[in-house]
Amino acid sequence: MRLTVSIFAAVVLVSGCGGTAPQTDVAGPSEETAAEEEYEDQESGPVETDSGGSSPKSTSLASTFWNDPNDGQWEEAPFPDCDREFSFQNPIVEFDEAISLHFSPGWHIAPHDHMLYWLTGRLSDEDSGWAQGVQVSRRVDIFAPTDIYYMSLMRWIWLADDGGTYPEWSAYFTTCGGHRLVFHHVDDPSNQIIQLLEGVKPDCANSTAEALASDEHEACRWQLQALIPAGEKLLKSSGYSAGFDFGLILMGLTSEELQTQPGYGFALNPWQPTSGNAVCPLHYFPEPHRSEYLETLDSECGLFNQDVPGTAMGFWLSRPTPTEVPPVNDRVVDENTTMWLFKLDETEVHRLTVGSFLAGLPRGQYRFEIRGEGIVNRAWNEVVPDLVYCSTLYRQINFSQFEEVPTADFLVAVSADGLSLVVEAQQPGGCVAESYSFTERAMTLYR
Repeated sequence: MRLTVSIFAAVVLVSGCGGTAPQTDVAGPSEETAAEEEYEDQESGPVETDSGGSSPKSTSLASTFWNDPNDGQWEEAPFPDCDREFSFQNPIVEFDEAISLHFSPGWHIAPHDHMLYWLTGRLSDEDSGWAQGVQVSRRVDIFAPTDIYYMSLMRWIWLADDGGTYPEWSAYFTTCGGHRLVFHHVDDPSNQIIQLLEGVKPDCANSTAEALASDEHEACRWQLQALIPAGEKLLKSSGYSAGFDFGLILMGLTSEELQTQPGYGFALNPWQPTSGNAVCPLHYFPEPHRSEYLETLDSECGLFNQDVPGTAMGFWLSRPTPTEVPPVNDRVVDENTTMWLFKLDETEVHRLTVGSFLAGLPRGQYRFEIRGEGIVNRAWNEVVPDLVYCSTLYRQINFSQFEEVPTADFLVAVSADGLSLVVEAQQPGGCVAESYSFTERAMTLYR
């Protein structure tokens, strides 16, 4: 087994992409069936906020590109360039008939970098519900799909429903070219990784041994440069949710180049959501694994980004977007202040996720069946300036059900320049009026 390590004293940045210069490479647009019952609790637990970077104390070297693979952080990158087109060489799990895949934002609001979920199989066929801190799914080994050169790992200590605590880990592994593998809902780092961590001081304790022996630290981070070859064991799925999250972030590509990658879509400001440089990882596996994974997926893999300029479709924020790309540590916004108007692979259903800011529309995900004409229940990419549109929204209960009684009539109007959106949730009435107008409760959102 080939395993080498070199402790690296640099820090990666919080947002997962670098640069401070104005965005200059934005191009024009390229454009759930409900999940199986077993997926119901995949994202029901605590939501991680780590994105593979460092503490906000990091200072960045000058960078001129929003997707700088070096993050503008290091004098010398801790990873080599890729000597061929980026791809994986190994599968990440021992695949069997109990494993299934699903694409969804989960319980998140904003589009993000780990919307592909690997469901590892429930421990029981009986639907006994879900309790925080109770194992509900198989714990499967996770392997490195390609060589890894740098890692940022975070251990979280969550409160269990029985009053105790339980651990979960998140991991961002850096490959050649600075590309990143994203894992959430994982646990039990391999013996090789634990050995590597013993040579690094975590940010929560004086030593790794001290950190791992304690459950008093809500979050603890390790960062180090290390070579872990493709095929080596990395982690296990935690078993505390229906499976684990796996994402792929491509660094160094412009927005135009990203738009050619599988599952990417189009992002007007790709530096803003954490999905802005995320792609469908399934297409990067060698055969026969690529086809096997795609056949198991219960929907399309993407799109991670769904902005359609001049329409309502896409990602919106409750504050104006800066005219220049902000420093890395200032980019990630609180998703509870955002809204995403999107669709999965159903042709007749469009969806909306909303944070905790709009009166009359509680935080969560909503759906409606689209109509082909008029101002009622129009597809988001057909909601254009000069009109006020109305959609009757049904709230998601779990990953296989939506409420049968509508939550609200949702009014939306796009500005003439397509860069702002007026929205309001009104009492549900089936959107039966001939025209609609906003009240003082309306809010303005921004691209």
